[in-house]
Amino acid sequence: MLALSLATLGIFAAIGTFWSLPTSILTGTGAAAGLALINSIGNCGGFVGPVIIGQLKGATGDFAGALLFLAGALGFGGVLALHFAQMERQRGRSGHTV
Repeated sequence: MLALSLATLGIFAAIGTFWSLPTSILTGTGAAAGLALINSIGNCGGFVGPVIIGQLKGATGDFAGALLFLAGALGFGGVLALHFAQMERQRGRSGHTV
């Protein structure tokens, strides 16, 4: 229960930072389209995620592979967020705007 509570705390703590990224990178209609795309991908993930978990559990016989897949997807998202943050810092230093 403690681990689940800490995981939930971490997820909710990251939500504000996550939603500030697209609006800091995009403006105007691009920001609206970017937020809509993020929302659409999230909705598709709500369907595809359980299917992938079920397939991986069926293929391996336990949830370890499925949970490793989820950990990898979360790690990839973190690396992607760091990449975009680095791009934003470089763009701020060079004075270019998109």
